[in-house]
Amino acid sequence: MLEMLFYIFLFLFHVVVPCQITITGNNNLSSCCTELEKKVRELEYKVQSNALKAKVEALEGRIEMLEHGQSGLCGKKNLALNKKCGQSSYGKGHPSCGIGNNGNLNTYMHTIFYWKNGFWHGESNPYWWVDLENSCLIKQIRIYNRKDCCGFRLRDVEVTVGHSLSNMKLCGFYKGPAADGEIVNISCKLPRVARYVKVMIKEENTKDTFIHVNEIEVYSQ
Repeated sequence: MLEMLFYIFLFLFHVVVPCQITITGNNNLSSCCTELEKKVRELEYKVQSNALKAKVEALEGRIEMLEHGQSGLCGKKNLALNKKCGQSSYGKGHPSCGIGNNGNLNTYMHTIFYWKNGFWHGESNPYWWVDLENSCLIKQIRIYNRKDCCGFRLRDVEVTVGHSLSNMKLCGFYKGPAADGEIVNISCKLPRVARYVKVMIKEENTKDTFIHVNEIEVYSQ
């Protein structure tokens, strides 16, 4: 409700007290009547820029789908199963990223963890990735959370996809936290053709910040 009232205020303010503003290529604002109006126009500019960016990304996704056609649909199977993978770090006793895509739901991969000041810690922004070996239209990522403990650590999960690990785009986001043994499905807001999929916990604070899940699956359909 407060957000709605704020935007109504912005609209009325714009109508009642018009002001001429020039927006240059470097987003400088000039000829503004008041500081408040300048801030209002800056906000309007950011909203318009974000909307344009979203439209461009949507168009890019549609172009990719048209270019790949049916070849981008790589079947109904789990595309990540036993494929080459990697992760940001390895916890003691969990030496392989492949534990996260070996098809065994009774084992779990684990990024680095250590005890400090009375709490378990990990690392900032831990991640796991998989190379699908082919470019596929990515629609959904399914995460099987650890069953026996601490499922709440699966939160603020960002999934990105791309043709290389250095060129990734957002697929979807899961706020969480998840429960023990929960199956989390993250659908791409805009399905994209990609070869690589990365799952990251977007958290700078290291307390309880690590990935330990039974399995990560990737689906094209």
